[in-house]
Formats: sequence, structure tokens, C-alpha cells
Amino acid sequence: MRTDTSDRDRNDICTCYTTNTRLVPTELKLVTTLDGAKRAIDTLLPNNGRFVKLCKVYSMSKIEYSNESIVILRNSQGVELRDIRTVDDNEVAANQIVEQVRNLANDPESAIACFDG
Repeated sequence: MRTDTSDRDRNDICTCYTTNTRLVPTELKLVTTLDGAKRAIDTLLPNNGRFVKLCKVYSMSKIEYSNESIVILRNSQGVELRDIRTVDDNEVAANQIVEQVRNLANDPESAIACFDG
């Protein structure tokens, strides 16, 4: 699926357009470190968290999310990464992120929007 970004509002962080039709996300997948997952659970995902508030602002009520939506990056030994600090951590994190995107992109009916921060 080709995403046309020419009409995209650069300030709208949760909207994608394909052939000028607004796509509403249906699932949240968060790929992060152990520390990032803890912060997300505390501030992003609770019923009054920032993600819920963002969904209300953009009228996105059908997005599935839970603690199971969080994928925690692991080092080359399979241990969850608390933070990305070394060259090896960066390499394994990048590979895992690409693998997650590849797996999601295998569905021809899906459109993917990626954000960092």
C-alpha cells in the first residue's frame, strides 16, 4: 500500500493518508526498551493516559492497546534491554524494529505509521 504524504498535515502525528483517504489506526504496537515500557505503562497507556487523550482528540476510539501491545527489545543474549547504550545494543535494537515492521508489512491490508520520541 502506497502512502501519499503530499497532503499530510505534518502536525498531525496519528493520521495517515492513502490516495487522499484518511486511515484510522486500529492497533498500537510499541517497540521499546524495558525502561521505556515502564514509562509507557505509567503515563501512556492508563485509562487517563496520554494515548487515551490523543485518541479522544482525533476521534480514534477503536484502537486496540494493552500491556501486550508493548514489545521490549532484547540484547544479543535475549535479555530485555533497559536502555540502548552500546553499539551492539543499537544493532540488535535496529534489527528487531525492522523485523517488527516487516512482520506488520506482510499484511497487504495494513498501513503502518511509525513514530519515535
